[in-house]
Parts: sequence; C-alpha cells; structure tokens
Amino acid sequence: MKNYLIFFSERYPGEYIGGRYEEKEILELHKHFKKVIVTHAVGNNNTASDYNIPANVKNFFFNANISYISKLCSLKLVFSKLFLEEFKYIKNDLKLKVSLKLLIIFFVEMQKAIKLKNFIKTIIAAEDMDPPSILVYSFWNDYRAIAAALLKREFNQLKSISRTHAGDIFLERHPFNYLPAKKFIFHTLDGIYPISEITKNYILKRYCYYHAKVQVFRLGTSNHYYLKEYTNSDLLRIVSCSSIIKIKRIELLAEGLQLIKSVNFEWIHFGRDKMNNKIDSFCMEHFHEPKQKYHLFGMVENSEIMEYYNNHQVDLFMNTSISEGISVSIMEAMSFGIPVMATAVGGTPEIVKDGYNGYLLSANPSPQEIEFYVKKFHKLTFEEKKIMRQNAYSTWYNNYKAETNYKKFAEFIFTL
Repeated sequence: MKNYLIFFSERYPGEYIGGRYEEKEILELHKHFKKVIVTHAVGNNNTASDYNIPANVKNFFFNANISYISKLCSLKLVFSKLFLEEFKYIKNDLKLKVSLKLLIIFFVEMQKAIKLKNFIKTIIAAEDMDPPSILVYSFWNDYRAIAAALLKREFNQLKSISRTHAGDIFLERHPFNYLPAKKFIFHTLDGIYPISEITKNYILKRYCYYHAKVQVFRLGTSNHYYLKEYTNSDLLRIVSCSSIIKIKRIELLAEGLQLIKSVNFEWIHFGRDKMNNKIDSFCMEHFHEPKQKYHLFGMVENSEIMEYYNNHQVDLFMNTSISEGISVSIMEAMSFGIPVMATAVGGTPEIVKDGYNGYLLSANPSPQEIEFYVKKFHKLTFEEKKIMRQNAYSTWYNNYKAETNYKKFAEFIFTL
C-alpha cells in the first residue's frame, strides 16, 4: 500500500490545452494517496493554472531541455552496462545498424531521463518520502518511463509503472524505426499499461518481453450532459475535430465531402490550422453548391466543443487520420450518441464497429469512398439512425467513460 504517488505528466497542470486527460487521472488518483507529486514539462513553476488541483497535489516544473555540455557528458554512458545492453538490443533484437545518429537519440533521451531521476531524488529527500511507500507513474512511455525505471533500479523497494499510448511504442513512427531503452523499461518497471488492445498486441509481438506485466487500461472522457432525443432533419450535420496537420488528412475529408452534391450538409471542423489555410482555400474553391456548407472554427476550448455537441444536433463525426491510438475526440462524440465514420487504422476498429455505431473506412480511402459512405449513412432510415446513435452512446458508456475507467485503474495500481 503506497502513501505517495509521483506522477510524470507532460502538460498538466502547466498548460490547459492538451493536459485535461492527465488531469482526469489525477482527480481520481489523488483520492488514494496521502500526497501526489506531479512533474510537468510544459509551462513553469510560476504559471497560473486553470486546472482543478486537489489539496494533496504538489506540482513541479521539470525543464527537459538538455544543454550542449550535458549532451557531451552523456557520452560517458558508453562505458555503462546499460549502453552495452542497448547496443546488443539494437543489433540482435531490432536488427538495426548501430549508427551515430541512432546512438545520439539514445544518449539524449538517457540524459533527459537521468536529469529527471536526479530531480525526483531531490524532491523525495525534501518531502521526506520513504521509498517503500512510493509509486512512480509515467503517463508516457518515453524518457519519463526511463527515469521511472532508473528510480526503480536505485530504490528497489518503490514501485514504478508506465502507461503506453501509440506514438510512444510504435517503432515505425520514428526515425530509424527506433525508440531508446525499451528493453530496459520493460525489464525494470513493475507494470506496463497500454490504452488499447492494438498497442498491447504490438508490445507482445514486437518487444516480446514480460507478458505478465502488460495489461490494458483504457482512457476515457467525461460527459455531464443528458443524452438528448434525436429528431428528424433535412440537414446532415457533420463534425470533425483535430489539428489541421498532415497526419490527420483533413484535406482528404474535404475532398470527399465536396463530391457530395445531392445532400444538404453542413461540415464543422474544430482544430488549430497548421497548414497555412490550405483547407480553407480548398473549400472556398470547391464548395459551390447551395447544399454544401462548411465552417472551420480553428482552435476551440474542449468545453466549447462539448457545449456545441449539447446545443446542436450532430448527425455524424468523421476522422480520416493516417494513424490513431484510441481517439479521444471519437470517445467524446460517442458520449453524445454521435455515430462515427473513421479510417480503420490503429485502435480505431476497437471503438468503431462497422454498421453498428458508425462506419469504418479503409486505411487509405479515396475521396469517392468517403462520398459513398456519407451518402450511405444519409440514406439510413430515421429509426436506423436512432439505433446507431444508441449504439454509439452505449459504446462510450460501457467502455470509455472516464469516471469508470480511471477509478478502476486507480484502485488497481494502489494495490501494487
């Protein structure tokens, strides 16, 4: 039984945009520990926070930047046992050529992890925490998970665990198909908790280590609004929500929707534009039919998106990403009973069941495929749409409700 939790965050509570999922964890976890220490890598110690920070939570800004001198100092790792193990892992397990660029990735990540480990050691001493009463938890399986493993190695009686998502595990998403110290992390930590079955299966297949340590615990979203009655309407309202970046393929979604001439639809997109108004320019050029309407709202607070879902009847949520873990925006849409049409990539098929709570597009759909499935959804009878909406809501309520999932996870790790 642990009295102290050390939680490695990225944004909570230093930056409001993007850190709300870490916040949901803390709002449940803090109930089970005497004291919670949170480190965050965004913001600083003087940043005013918009988060709800419980009384027993203390947060510390950790500057993850590494100086040039520190990078040079990291070269002394060449003489360490950990480096020799990593060298063998790269060659024998990953079957990669050991190049200078690849080793630089290892050295820099290790130096960040060592810096975080030493930072935490000073906090443990200052807060007079007894190592056997400490649980170290990294929300991300990156240098923070390495730091958690280093702490475990130094203080064997404490427990260290990590969640895994997708980008922090899938090697193919990274330069040289390499992520540092994964064997060390999996060997040393007491538990590895992927957020999806596809991530778990990837870990077991690609890394093949320590199966008993790997267990799925899903993330979730909160929705305090009542589910409203669906009404019949001539307008098909479609929503998408993500930053406008290459991996999200919003231009593909726009290309598919502009082919639809016979359906009275309105497309709403929420998300910061990082492609220099490319989507807006495309829509201005191609959305000419009276029945084609679109609104690009840019960066919007999550609370405003939830308000929009509550105040407007949204018929369909769309996601055309190249890759996904389990999309939080999909969870949020389903919590309002909104069917989802999404590409069959990553963990999306775990939440979107074709013909049940939405439709699965192929992993690389054409604009014509998007057009076809939107029209197919539009042609459903009113009763068929109501059933699909209820199925979407049930999927969220039974599998992705934050209050249920985070409570289950908190109760589990408290017993480690």
